[in-house]
Amino acid sequence: MRQSMSSVTVRRVYDVTDAQLEELASLFILNMNDDLAAISICGGDRSLMGTMARAMIRAATLDGEIYTAAEQSDRILGYAVWMPPGQDLLSTPEQRKLGWDDFFEHVSQRGKDWFTKTYATEVSAFMAGIFGPTGKVDSWYLNIIMVHPDYHRRGIATKLVDVVRSKAAANGDTMALSTSSTRNVPIYKALHFDLVGEKMIPSPWGDWPLYVFIQKIAGTE
Repeated sequence: MRQSMSSVTVRRVYDVTDAQLEELASLFILNMNDDLAAISICGGDRSLMGTMARAMIRAATLDGEIYTAAEQSDRILGYAVWMPPGQDLLSTPEQRKLGWDDFFEHVSQRGKDWFTKTYATEVSAFMAGIFGPTGKVDSWYLNIIMVHPDYHRRGIATKLVDVVRSKAAANGDTMALSTSSTRNVPIYKALHFDLVGEKMIPSPWGDWPLYVFIQKIAGTE
């Protein structure tokens, strides 16, 4: 039976329970297990995918905003991790201590070298060229958005974006995101984001594309 989107509720989660964290991490793995960007950040070790997801989600509980889309049974169908203007995911020692440091400790030396020397350099320079020195931090940045594959194309991603779009509109803020999935490009365009840059990122596990999107809300200059 097709799920009615009227029965799907988006809520902000302030304190992520262990059970919720596992649900969110499982959705991340389900969607990202074959994603070359995620595989590369894990140093080629897919078994670290869940550890990486948990670390990012936990980090967002400090300075970010986490929203879930759930049906009446409270089963989570999708979620989004946003960082509001002035904040950046994994940018502080406090955020990284919530799991990222431990995750990175388990990444292979080859993976560590790629992340610190290639990824950090290539992505940082590319982002700075698009946003300027502070533009990314000045925006509502969508770091993670996941929807269960069985519920794709049913408006869940729209709901998870709209909840923050209304906040951005109140202050004339910009919204932004990036993706390494070509199939996501038309989805974000349909959500009214503009593709403002794309670049191939070299990786020992396979080069992958980085697409950057911006949505300027009415009222911004």
